[in-house]
Amino acid sequence: MKLEINIVLSKSGKLTYPERTVVKSEDEIVWNCHPEGQERTRWTIYFHHGSPFAKEAGHPDRFEATQIGRTTALGPFIAYDPGDYKYGVRADDPVTGSRLADDDPHLIVEPS
Repeated sequence: MKLEINIVLSKSGKLTYPERTVVKSEDEIVWNCHPEGQERTRWTIYFHHGSPFAKEAGHPDRFEATQIGRTTALGPFIAYDPGDYKYGVRADDPVTGSRLADDDPHLIVEPS
C-alpha cells in the first residue's frame, strides 16, 4: 500500500503535518512537501535513532530534496522494519542556508 504524508510550511514558518502516522511493514511512504510563500525550499526527512528503511539503497536515515515551485515529493520509500520512529522534518532556505522550520513527528511501522 502507498501512503502519502502531507507537510505544509506556512508563511509564518510553522510546519503542519500528521503528528503520528501508522503504516504496515512493506508499505510505501511518500512525503509531499508544500511551502506557502517560499519560492525555493530544501526539505530534509531524517532519522537519528534508527530507520525503517534499512533495506533501501543510499542513505536510509536521511532524504533530501530541493523544491522549486509549489510541491516536492520525497519517496516512495518502503518501510521494512517495524517500530516507533521519531523522525525530523526540516525546511531550509537553499540560497541562504537559514533554517525555516524543524520538527519531529512519529512514524509507527506495524508488522504486516
